[in-house]
Amino acid sequence: MGTCISREARARRKERKRNNKRLREARNASSPRDHHNISNGGRYGHRSRSEGGNGDLFALISLFLDECPLPSKESVQTLLNSLGLSDDFVESKHLPPSWHKNMCIVLGSLAEKMAGTAAVTIFNNNIRGYLMKMISYGLTYFPPAYGKSLKEKNTHSVRMFALLALEKFAQTRENQITISKMFSDNSGSHPLLKMEEYLKNEDVVRYWNAKQEGFCAQWALDNIYVSEYLKIGPDGLEARCDVSSFESVRCTFEVMDGVWYYEATVLTSGVMQIGLATKRSRFLNHEGYGIGDDASSVAYDGCRQLVWYNAKSQKHEHDNWQPGDVIGVLLNIPSGEVVFFLNGIPLREPNTEFLSNRQPAEGVFAAASFMSFQQCRFNFGASRFKFNPGRTFRHFNEFGRLTTAQRTIIPRRVRLEQLEKEHIPDDYCTICFAAPASTQLEPCNHDGFCSDCCNMMDHCPLCRTPIQDRIQKFNNNTKFDTVKSPSHSSISAFQRVNSQRRSIRATSAITNSSSGGDTTIRSTPPKDSNSTSSSAIARRHTQV
Repeated sequence: MGTCISREARARRKERKRNNKRLREARNASSPRDHHNISNGGRYGHRSRSEGGNGDLFALISLFLDECPLPSKESVQTLLNSLGLSDDFVESKHLPPSWHKNMCIVLGSLAEKMAGTAAVTIFNNNIRGYLMKMISYGLTYFPPAYGKSLKEKNTHSVRMFALLALEKFAQTRENQITISKMFSDNSGSHPLLKMEEYLKNEDVVRYWNAKQEGFCAQWALDNIYVSEYLKIGPDGLEARCDVSSFESVRCTFEVMDGVWYYEATVLTSGVMQIGLATKRSRFLNHEGYGIGDDASSVAYDGCRQLVWYNAKSQKHEHDNWQPGDVIGVLLNIPSGEVVFFLNGIPLREPNTEFLSNRQPAEGVFAAASFMSFQQCRFNFGASRFKFNPGRTFRHFNEFGRLTTAQRTIIPRRVRLEQLEKEHIPDDYCTICFAAPASTQLEPCNHDGFCSDCCNMMDHCPLCRTPIQDRIQKFNNNTKFDTVKSPSHSSISAFQRVNSQRRSIRATSAITNSSSGGDTTIRSTPPKDSNSTSSSAIARRHTQV
């Protein structure tokens, strides 16, 4: 037992150091633009950082609270009582929208840490009244200090983070029922429906915080306040992370040869790594490993102005990206190059290491990783590309196809109920339960795993012995084929196995509806959530 605790403590320290490093680099990258890097006639010089420039501050607040020791229920209650938060607090205290926004972030972080009965206790009438007031802040409620003069664009983040705080409180079943009842009893139009309208309103298209608010409202309506590690939009082309871990998605369509191109529009200016990966890339969210952090993936980071490969970074000449910027990724397999674009401008030096270390039989996927409160939208060819990479290419939607089951995005609570009823054969992999157990590990001779899971491990998950060979068994275990163990990875096998189990057992899909083809992206959600349905909130299973 002591060994497990020590291993987990080391993993937490490693994750904490890695996340702190990311945040330090993000803060350094948030300095004023260096205009002499790219001569573009001042195209970026007039852009304001007000629409999303505080994303790293939000992440810092969330990460700081997440890494603090667990407070007692009494100390949290004392803190909240001293603040005097209530539905009348806004009218009695004339505070700017930024104060309320940060307070909602703090409440959300406390709700995430104080699970169970503690979360129920601190979610009292005063906190409920305050968050509900913030949900309508600047929408149907205008503080007396501002009145109708309160600028709408300054209130999007307040409402969004108030909604995210409610999502964190709703991780406890009792709170979830209370929140659903609060919205059901709300007189007048549903505030989340009004927030969702920002997704359709072209007048606010340049207010990227409004688009984020609409996306979060749509997610809450469709998923009954189920908190996911990574949120996937109902149209299948948008992803957002609202937790402190480094979450990743990967396209389900792989390419083997040729020239391919896709684009991603960033809605936030924080830490994201957008690029390409093979199946051997490891998404270790709790250890802070994402796309570009191993030898099987490469990524573009516009916040810190870096290109990542094999956990090593190289400075690039592009400016910091801003909300609304378009990242282009050109994969040229015949020439062995990966070229990244920012608003149609390519990097001077393409990446060649990623494809030079790729095995000929390995497919390449579009992929991305997100830090806290980051969001982007993918275009795999369903709509016209914003920029031309300057050469002939193919796009993923020309060839990707989805089955009827893959086209239906089901809320995770429903999917977990279906998995509980699903029969799993006894001879299936004990890690993913998705493929036959056809592999035996040497020298320990433990078996019961599929080849895909074994290829993602360096140590046996049962005895922790380093894996030297993987023996494939076929035809009722009568034929064996030895596969040598890869030697380039030294990441903890214990964490990797757990991460793989989560990613296989609970998988969401980004789907793309296009007459020309379909492309999906898979994400890795966290632990199960005991969710209950509510007809006042849940509206549909999304069919694309």
